[in-house]
Amino acid sequence: MNKTVLNFWLDILLSINFLAVAVTGAVLRWGVACGWGCRDRMFLGWARSEWLDLHFWLAIAIVVNILLHGVLHWDWIVCQLRLRWPGVDKRGHSRRK
Repeated sequence: MNKTVLNFWLDILLSINFLAVAVTGAVLRWGVACGWGCRDRMFLGWARSEWLDLHFWLAIAIVVNILLHGVLHWDWIVCQLRLRWPGVDKRGHSRRK
């Protein structure tokens, strides 16, 4: 699979993942919100604790996707660094000692 196709699917996955985190966040805020000491409320057959677990793991997936996106675009990042700071080498390290 070439880099462009991989980038496309990673961007699609990241977009879907972002929307899922937004939806679970809205459910947690308005669907199953409760104060201290209340019993676990249900929404669409899931308890608040299950929504929290899903929200957490979707957030972890976003972090992993963003890290993969950074790895995929590392050459571009280094190029931009070199344009702005000429003392940066190909690996992103400073040439100054």
